[in-house]
Amino acid sequence: MVSNPHQSKKYSVRASHALDLARQCALQYHSDLLRPAHLLAGLLAEPDGVAGRVLRALGLEDAQLGALLSTLPRSTHTQPDPAYAPDLLHVLGLAATESDQMEHEYIGTEHLLLGLTDLPAVSDVLGALNLDGNSVRQQVVLVFKGATAQLRPVQPDDDDLLPK
Repeated sequence: MVSNPHQSKKYSVRASHALDLARQCALQYHSDLLRPAHLLAGLLAEPDGVAGRVLRALGLEDAQLGALLSTLPRSTHTQPDPAYAPDLLHVLGLAATESDQMEHEYIGTEHLLLGLTDLPAVSDVLGALNLDGNSVRQQVVLVFKGATAQLRPVQPDDDDLLPK
């Protein structure tokens, strides 16, 4: 299995839960690799994270994500702990960079979502909703500022940090 090179940086409990949900999604879809689309599904399924709330407010639904997931390669020999796909490792690196740029000491669901927005497969899903990475980023910023009527203001996922 390819290890996560960003494990030294703390993940919030919600981000960790979203990664666990992504792993479950990969197993459900018989994938031997944990891919960005699985992470997107995990973020959408995590009920209290900033990312899931933003995605739902922007109109992303399970059915749209299911269509994307059904196009991914399947394996007949799935492992209980799928390896991280190279593009997911790239996303995790981008999430760590987002966290650093925001001067946060953790990686939250919002950082994972922002790390995903530039990938073509994720861009296609967002494009079907007439959204792009910039609109997602703007919504995340609005959530932090509490300036959106679509979502109640939330705090970053740092209220539930995992210990190192």
